[in-house]
Amino acid sequence: MPRGPFSPARPTGVAVTVIALAAAAAGTGFAMHAWQHVAATVAGVLLLCCLAAAAASALWRLYAGPAVRGARLLAGAAGHGRPPAATLDVLAAQVRERLDHFERSHRRLQAVIRDLPHGVLVFDGDANLLEINGTGLAMLGARERDGDGDGDGPMVVAAAARAVDRYDLAALAQRAVRGEDTEVDISIPGAEPRWLRVRGRPFSGDASEHGALVVLHDVTRLHHLEQVRRDFVDNVSHELRTPFTLVSGFAETLLDGDMCPNPEARHFLEIIHKHSTRVSAIIDDLLLLAHIERAEDRSGITFEDSLLAPVISAALLSCGRTAEPRGVTLQERCEAGLTCRMNALLVEQAVTNLVDNAIKYSSRDTRVTVRGFRRGGDVVVEVIDTGIGIAGEHQQRIFERFYRVDAARSRDSGGTGLGLAIVKHIAGVHGGEVTVRSAPGGGTTFTLHLPG
Repeated sequence: MPRGPFSPARPTGVAVTVIALAAAAAGTGFAMHAWQHVAATVAGVLLLCCLAAAAASALWRLYAGPAVRGARLLAGAAGHGRPPAATLDVLAAQVRERLDHFERSHRRLQAVIRDLPHGVLVFDGDANLLEINGTGLAMLGARERDGDGDGDGPMVVAAAARAVDRYDLAALAQRAVRGEDTEVDISIPGAEPRWLRVRGRPFSGDASEHGALVVLHDVTRLHHLEQVRRDFVDNVSHELRTPFTLVSGFAETLLDGDMCPNPEARHFLEIIHKHSTRVSAIIDDLLLLAHIERAEDRSGITFEDSLLAPVISAALLSCGRTAEPRGVTLQERCEAGLTCRMNALLVEQAVTNLVDNAIKYSSRDTRVTVRGFRRGGDVVVEVIDTGIGIAGEHQQRIFERFYRVDAARSRDSGGTGLGLAIVKHIAGVHGGEVTVRSAPGGGTTFTLHLPG
């Protein structure tokens, strides 16, 4: 009966007889040597069997589908008298097909990542750079350093590592691995400076594999348009400020004197004065926003360790004239000796805006409370009112410029629509944030978080 290519040869009876006779003729010493040789052979076979078992286990894990189908084929072959070699050839073809499929999928994924318009960097759990696509290399300037044009050459790898260190991307990846919010804009210097928005997200393969995926977006055009907008608002505000100040001043002069005895004309003057004053307030707020935005890189603003209580007291004092006619009581609760590294004038402006907003949307005979305390590593300022509250659909947008929950009420109260936007930018300049917690009819709590 012919043997397949993987079938072991079995010794015949003649061979066994010859081995036995030779052992008897050679004596005990030769017999012992022969049995040692046989034992070594058996041990080698056992070792090969163990290695084969380990390889089979690995193949089972990697290609479970083809292996199961192959086992079924072998069982079918045994039942139908099909040669095992033919069955194994079918199994090998299936494994090759699966490998080819994996290879095609890998090449397809690599092509997609390579041609993405965004840079993609992959870091391991220790924030070591594992992979970077071509777009990421170009964005970080690493590809330009490669003299021979090899996108994966050692010069490019070294340049990519230097770029990661220069822009502190490893630290951002570490924060992403920990699940922290990681989004920041970085400036890439050069003949034409560029801005990149860097976002980091954690990823995990299995229990032993985790890391961070960092994506780079080119936002140079957005920064350019934002700068154009800021310059336009700044220039227009400066041009409008003087004439509206004059209009308001002259209207006030006419109202204070006896130059306008006609009641109807006096009523018109009061309207002119009211609205010109409101426009002047909007212009002042726009100029303040422009000043804060220009200084958002912290270079134009000085920060000092200052007591928080005097800042809150000054804000409440400036809001007293607004609160008293409305019957709103202002209350201060600040921890004694609480200090914060801040620009005291800007923080006072932020607290003033929050308190003024709370007064405008509170009913008569109610209270607005300002609390200052430390929470963890932050200094927190809370402005709490028992007013009409804010519906959930508005809470994400109230910090936008000119966004109004109730436009008519806001205009009647003299609001500019910029107060909360100013608070947001002041918090951002300090590296903090402002949040809101509210429910319709349940009052509102604005919280200003400042790094301690």
